[in-house]
Amino acid sequence: MNNNDNSAPKQKVVIVGAGRTGLAIADQLSASQRYEVILVDPVDEAKWNARERGFNVEDIDGTDSGAMKKLLNNVQLVVVSAPDFVAEYVVKVVLDCGCHYIDVSENTILLDKFKNEMLNATQSFVPQCGLAPGYMTSYVSSQLKDITFDAEVQIYVGVLPKQKTNRLGYGNIWGIGGLMTEYTSQCKAITMGEEALIEPLTEYETLRIDGVNYEAFTTSGSIDELVDLHKGKLKKLVFKTLRYEGHLDYIQFLLDDLKLDERHKQFESLLLNGLPLMDRDQVIVGIVVNSSGNVSKGQCLSEKSQFNFFPSTENKEGKSTSAISMISAAHVCCVIDMVCSSRAPHTGLLLHNEIELDMLEQSHFYASLNVENL
Repeated sequence: MNNNDNSAPKQKVVIVGAGRTGLAIADQLSASQRYEVILVDPVDEAKWNARERGFNVEDIDGTDSGAMKKLLNNVQLVVVSAPDFVAEYVVKVVLDCGCHYIDVSENTILLDKFKNEMLNATQSFVPQCGLAPGYMTSYVSSQLKDITFDAEVQIYVGVLPKQKTNRLGYGNIWGIGGLMTEYTSQCKAITMGEEALIEPLTEYETLRIDGVNYEAFTTSGSIDELVDLHKGKLKKLVFKTLRYEGHLDYIQFLLDDLKLDERHKQFESLLLNGLPLMDRDQVIVGIVVNSSGNVSKGQCLSEKSQFNFFPSTENKEGKSTSAISMISAAHVCCVIDMVCSSRAPHTGLLLHNEIELDMLEQSHFYASLNVENL
């Protein structure tokens, strides 16, 4: 299928949220010439930025169900790239109006609340798109197809500044709001073949990758579907976040010593006000598999390790395009292509463990996700 076919009528896509991710999705969709993009945001600065870039922006709050229902008539698909409380209002409207639904979120509360309605819907619902759990679920599953039961698998994802510029080695790169949940919620994992819950910020280790030292520790929310899919098939499956060395010690000081784990909004406000806004970032994705097997000469132990880097890019004017925004937008756009081209496995609720990597690869948007192109 030619994703750049200009002869076909454009399909209307509404993006709720004109922040960094919403604009990145709009940029990629608009460049394809297959989609007509409408952005929705009530915030003056966001509207101004989007209009400066030539986008059609509706001055609507995503929680205004009446205005959203009117807007979504005759629209093929809506993407929510806004806070989770906005998504709940949009889901209710979509269930009535019949367009497809995608969101960029790590929160499972919305999915749990509307799971039955999504399962029985005649349109497609694809929540939790983006880097993780979205893309990583499809990517890791493709890497584990031939893995044996005795394998121990560790998945690493880091979204980091290109250079460590403060003691946390971190910045306002992505969603600070979700960071508290990742750092304080129990982590779904596989231990000794069984599903398990382990504490966040544990199983600490240090790694040296391409000459740079990093630390890794458990965080929640990124491999829940993978655990459901591979329990009983793997000995161990754990997800860890990558940070520059020293990050965890300062985070534990904030959460434990200053008791901010009991004051989530204060923690979020502290980081939002104190961390610099960054577009010069890098995304690191890694899988390490340890396995053993009996051979004629005894036991064979093996380790397979693969780390891939996705850097931010700069245009001729020196303006940076964030790596995490680019990757997340590319995954969202691949899913949009799949749904709008009727290539999804089925309608209703579509989980990422049902979206195989080759389904994403059929979209030209996949070029930003393919490490061979970097």
